[in-house]
Amino acid sequence: HAHYDETYESERTRLESAVKVGDVFPPFALPNALGAIVDSEDLTKPLVIVFYRGSWCPYCNIHLNHLQKHLQEIQAAGGVLVAISPAPPDDSVTLNEKHNLKFVVLSDTKNELAKKLGITFSLPETALSNYVALGKDHKAFYGSEVPEYPTPSSFVIGNDGKIAWLHHEIHHSRRSEAADIVAALKALKAQ
Repeated sequence: HAHYDETYESERTRLESAVKVGDVFPPFALPNALGAIVDSEDLTKPLVIVFYRGSWCPYCNIHLNHLQKHLQEIQAAGGVLVAISPAPPDDSVTLNEKHNLKFVVLSDTKNELAKKLGITFSLPETALSNYVALGKDHKAFYGSEVPEYPTPSSFVIGNDGKIAWLHHEIHHSRRSEAADIVAALKALKAQ
């Protein structure tokens, strides 16, 4: 697992230049699971934006299910949940159907938004080869010779469009907790 240690270290260094609390979250217009474009300006704020790697990722699926279970609490605190992945829209439909998700799922297929946020990374070739051996050809799945992934990240965006809270986790199995998201939304309401 030396390649994972190498990836985590480069990710940690790279995230030092990622967006921070207080920064303006860049506006976006991305396709949803049906291919319709969703504009961030049309979404009610505060927003809870969660980046995940794709439906092939078991940790992403567990995290999205966790958020789904706590969706009413997130909504009661005023949040509108949006999940974003580099997976093509067709794959998002499968994800929506598979998990009966009740929140917006968008595709950032070229990681343009994730790149603006400074949260993308590439796996070493050895790791990609391991995925192929497990039946997950990421080059084919993402349609890219060097697939990039968003670091699992969660953001709470206030009415002013600024990042009020964020959680980046370089270790792929650790994700934000719904309770922390709800607390951030309540803190935002209290301001």
